[in-house]
Amino acid sequence: MKRKFNIDSDISKAETLPSSFYKDLKIFEELKTKIFLKSWQWVGDSDLVKEKNSVYPQLLLEDYLTEPIVLTRDESDTIHCLTNVCTHRGNILVFEPGKSKKLVCMYHGRRFNNKGDFEFMPSLTKSIALFSLLLILLLNIFGVKKVEKTHLLIVSISVLSLIGLIIFGFGSFDGALT
Repeated sequence: MKRKFNIDSDISKAETLPSSFYKDLKIFEELKTKIFLKSWQWVGDSDLVKEKNSVYPQLLLEDYLTEPIVLTRDESDTIHCLTNVCTHRGNILVFEPGKSKKLVCMYHGRRFNNKGDFEFMPSLTKSIALFSLLLILLLNIFGVKKVEKTHLLIVSISVLSLIGLIIFGFGSFDGALT
C-alpha cells in the first residue's frame, strides 16, 4: 500500500507529517533506498588517499545503508569512489587502507584497476586442457586409443565439476552462479 504525504511548497500551509512517517519501518526502508542511496553522502577528506595508488575501504553509513565502498587515487592522481565488492560473488576487495594498483578478489581472482575497470578473470580453460591431456593418457593406458574431442571435453568438465563438489561440498543452490 503506497502512502502519500502532502507537503505544500507554501510554508504558511505546512503541516507536521503524521507520526507513521517517523515510526513505520517500511517507510524508513523506502526512504533509505529512494533518498539516501541516490543522494550525495560525505565519505571523507582527500587526505584518506593522499598518494597515488592509495586505497581506503569503508562502510557508507554503517548500520544504516552499510554499503562497502573504497576510495582510490589512481596513477594520474584522480580520486575514485568504488563499490568495494567483486562483480562476481560480492566478496570484499579491499580490507585495509594502503597502496595498491590493482583490486583483486580473493574468491576467484577477478582483477580490477584502481579506477574500477575490469581487467582479468582466471578461467578454467587451462585446467580443462590439462585434465583432458591427463584423461587421454589414462585412457591410452587402459587401451582406449580414439576419443572424440567433444566427448573428451564433456567428460573433463563433468569430472572437474564432480571433484569441485567433493572438495568444496555440495551446499545449496543460491542462484548466484555467475
